Amino acid sequence: MLTYKSTRHITLDLNFVHPAHNFFRVTAYVDTDADASSNRLGNQTLIFITMKKHRKYLLMLPLVGIAAWVGCKKDTTSTPQVVKDLYATYQNGEISEARLDGQTVYVAGFNAADAGTEIYNKNGENIGTCNYAYGQVDAICSQLQNEQVVYRCKNHITGKPYIDTYGLDK
Repeated sequence: MLTYKSTRHITLDLNFVHPAHNFFRVTAYVDTDADASSNRLGNQTLIFITMKKHRKYLLMLPLVGIAAWVGCKKDTTSTPQVVKDLYATYQNGEISEARLDGQTVYVAGFNAADAGTEIYNKNGENIGTCNYAYGQVDAICSQLQNEQVVYRCKNHITGKPYIDTYGLDK
């Protein structure tokens, strides 16, 4: 039996069941919810292939491994520092990511009635204010595209659901 273990919690076993009859079995265990610190296996997907007298298909073993690795790849997006900094200020509010002239910007506001929002660049510098209640609305407020909420506190005044894309509330 040959075994390959990867850092992505994939185990491939190649068992020669009966060498005289050229039987072999390839089993791939793909752990899609592993806790690496405790070596606890979570949800597993089992890929099972049995082949007889077709050794050329043994070349498919790396393809099965690659397919399992790619298919179960976790999102490794790290939290931008500006989002962490904004969270320190707007923990009881809402933070969104948006596009402005091809660049990612961040829109943040407090959880209060008539509270405006502030627009920050990727360095955390304030580049605009959108306060429709009190009249200070910068031109870039209408130029934001693809705005997506990445953090919204629990019990938000709008009644919208809690969101924590980057796991800031830990």
